[in-house]
Amino acid sequence: MSGNLYRRAALAACVPGLLLLAACSGTPYEDSHRGLPESVAPGDTGEPFAVWTDHPDRFAVVLYGSSSCPPRPESLSLEGPDTIILTLEDPPSGPCTADLAPTTYDFAAPAGLQAGADVTIRMGASTLTLSAPS
Repeated sequence: MSGNLYRRAALAACVPGLLLLAACSGTPYEDSHRGLPESVAPGDTGEPFAVWTDHPDRFAVVLYGSSSCPPRPESLSLEGPDTIILTLEDPPSGPCTADLAPTTYDFAAPAGLQAGADVTIRMGASTLTLSAPS
């Protein structure tokens, strides 16, 4: 009986950790693809930017980096009604191509985001402006 009690206690100790891992395993973006959003003309800026998509409650963030190891969003949170914090994953430690290519990430607008206003997206030391939809 003591072995059975031990197994139950071990299982009870592991369940919260497994639930936490399951909750953290997703990505903050709904879709991603190499290249620019369809509504954006190609440019040579190499600077990240954000635009609203064809869906009124979705926006895209374009990040530039190695095409084999693109920068990837790790988390997205709402700091205020007009400010989003976007955290990027640490770059991989392995070899990456030395090119500069755009990768587009599509996000659902978080609940509580002020509709119809400019939105500030902070990514570490960088700041993007998501202009109010026209």
